[in-house]
Amino acid sequence: MGGAVSCMLFSAEADVVVDHHLFGLCDGASGESRPFPRHFGHAWLGVGTSMVYFEAAGDIYKVRVRFESWDAPAPPLDEATWPVNEVVELSLPSGVLSVDQLTAGSLPDVFTVGTLGRYGARLAWRDGEEDLDCVKPEAFALAQFWPAVAG
Repeated sequence: MGGAVSCMLFSAEADVVVDHHLFGLCDGASGESRPFPRHFGHAWLGVGTSMVYFEAAGDIYKVRVRFESWDAPAPPLDEATWPVNEVVELSLPSGVLSVDQLTAGSLPDVFTVGTLGRYGARLAWRDGEEDLDCVKPEAFALAQFWPAVAG
């Protein structure tokens, strides 16, 4: 017999401004301060209790973020499509994410992960094409969430 298959419940996308190589995904009810990359063992990702900050290696302006909510851990990613990815655990006080664009401001209530609680999160990154007019995304990020397994 095969194992249970995970199902994606819902998804959304948002174009995000990258400021000083950074942008963050934050639970709207969190009062946590920003966890910057490299301070927590990840070269491209700052992971806090209820928020994550992505750091772009290059000078880019726009990234398209795809958000996904799953009923169980999402299937593994294709490494050729998403060469940079990591699984972390977050505690989300409200279950509603906002995007922190630093000096470009916040995008509130961009994605509802689910109810408050602990979530597994797979975060991934891939570069796009250079766009001097900043019309197209210059990179892509993926944020998949599922309820964390108690243990």
